[in-house]
Amino acid sequence: MGVAKRQWSRQEVAACILAGETLVVYNNLLLRIPQAWLNAHPGGSLAILHFIGRDASDEIDAYHSDETMRKIRLFVVGTVETSSYGWEPFQPPVMSGWTRKPSSDGSLTWYREANSIPPVNLSSEVFLVPNGSSTVQQHRSCGPEFSDLVPPPSHLSPKAQVQHSAAYKELHKRIIKAGLYKTRYFTGYGPEIARYVLLAALSAYAYSNKWFITSAIFLGLLWHQLVFTVHDLGHMGVTHNWTIDRLIAIILADFIGGLSVGWWVDNHNVHHLVTNHPSHDPDIEHLPFLAISTAFFSSLWSTYYKRTMTFDRFSAFMVSLQHKIFYIVLAFGRFNLYANAYSFLIRKAFDHPKARGGKWSWWLEVIGIGFFWCWFGILLKGCGSWQMALAYLIVSHVVTSPLHVQVTSALPNSVCTKLTGCTTDCAVALCHVYE
Repeated sequence: MGVAKRQWSRQEVAACILAGETLVVYNNLLLRIPQAWLNAHPGGSLAILHFIGRDASDEIDAYHSDETMRKIRLFVVGTVETSSYGWEPFQPPVMSGWTRKPSSDGSLTWYREANSIPPVNLSSEVFLVPNGSSTVQQHRSCGPEFSDLVPPPSHLSPKAQVQHSAAYKELHKRIIKAGLYKTRYFTGYGPEIARYVLLAALSAYAYSNKWFITSAIFLGLLWHQLVFTVHDLGHMGVTHNWTIDRLIAIILADFIGGLSVGWWVDNHNVHHLVTNHPSHDPDIEHLPFLAISTAFFSSLWSTYYKRTMTFDRFSAFMVSLQHKIFYIVLAFGRFNLYANAYSFLIRKAFDHPKARGGKWSWWLEVIGIGFFWCWFGILLKGCGSWQMALAYLIVSHVVTSPLHVQVTSALPNSVCTKLTGCTTDCAVALCHVYE
């Protein structure tokens, strides 16, 4: 990594973070991330913002190629003081509701987009709620304070965290040594490709014979199966070359599936880094239809979607029934994926270009989605009647729903009692929509 310039104390790191610098710890080295790279980071800015003041060693090693790792030394500004259990982490400003926005003169200034709810019962999660009044914002308009950087207490001790990290590193080495990261193109993806071709051929054959519902079922199964390879490609886990993996992913996800792989990667990266956090993980933010935690009853602020997840009367009604309509809601989950994907592409049309893909990947995705609706629209038109076309549309999309049902569980009866006043067994489904 090169020669470190100097050692930074915890207080010095905190002072620079409060001054607006993006500082991340990596293997006891301090990285200063310039704003230009924060904007251009291929994994999205939130992937970095959620690790300001924290040790991101394991995450950086897991997410980046050897080529990228060699460039990290360009951001090193020194080493950090550590205890016997390594670096003592701060809480990133974004997790307490602080972000930086351009002011009228173009410079970046602190802005509080949400207020934090103090954790209870030694919970390590700080929930965010929307700013209730201008008084709160004016009172804290100067920016975050040191108290905002102090993480909440946790049941997981620093010693246990170090042990977990060491165990992960050892497992990572064993996997590399065993060659399990090397792609088995013929024995691994060969059968996958054969399955895709078979499903596409069966769908086309059934359509040519006017067996429209049968055709829709096989088309839905094709979409359902394709996303698993798109998942691997999004993680750059097939050819391990960003450009090649992204091109293949766009063909499968956008041209054939009508979804945006760029949106999925942006969304999924955040999910992996702040997994199952109600205020930060977009993969579990499903109001007004579903709630996986009573924390959502507080109308939380989403740092990913930049909006309030309002828990109103309609949300309360839907959540009180989610144990009964869980599978019905998820049957139409793909339509929600369209909405999220297309709104993402619209936002990115005005965003900073990324270091990889630039604008060409965005344009290719837009072209791919346009191509998808052309060929799929032709299929619907060929069904002969609007009733059959509607049936084809619904069946093909409902068949993909098992993809969205990944985790199920139950909440206590008190949840249902709180919402509806009933005392019957209200097993509430816990869902994770694949995004």
